[in-house]
Amino acid sequence: MGVFNVRSNVTMAAACTMSDEWTLIYYGGMVGRAEFLRLIFEDAGVPYKEIGDIGVIKHDVLEGKGDLYPHFAPPVIKKGQLLFLTL
Repeated sequence: MGVFNVRSNVTMAAACTMSDEWTLIYYGGMVGRAEFLRLIFEDAGVPYKEIGDIGVIKHDVLEGKGDLYPHFAPPVIKKGQLLFLTL
């Protein structure tokens, strides 16, 4: 997994706080590349929200028009301003 700090000069230490929520961005309801991430969150008891709306994914992830770094192949994990992109 690569780690990217998106469109800012924020240091990695300041990119997220413990109170920031984990967000998993992947195609809604699909089992596949995101399943291992879901299992890790669930097994560790870490609360997370999942964004699976294809419109949001297309706009924010694939086209990079939202606050996410453009990326070809979700899943993407976000916490604060810190993104974890699979390669």
